[in-house]
Amino acid sequence: MARIRSVDKLIFANRRGIKVAEMTAMKLAVDMSQGRARIIDEAQVLDRALESVIGNLRTLGEQQKQQS
Repeated sequence: MARIRSVDKLIFANRRGIKVAEMTAMKLAVDMSQGRARIIDEAQVLDRALESVIGNLRTLGEQQKQQS
């Protein structure tokens, strides 16, 4: 999950680092209270997702440089 403070958005990615959801903190709180969202306590999943996001951003940056 990443948080964009200027627009109060939370962005969620899957294990491959692909965005799967975007919502406000309030929407997340409502979803959690209604059982539609839950916290998972798996640091390795988060680490892998972040590594994948960073890798995807690097690849995208390299592709953009090659096109310039």
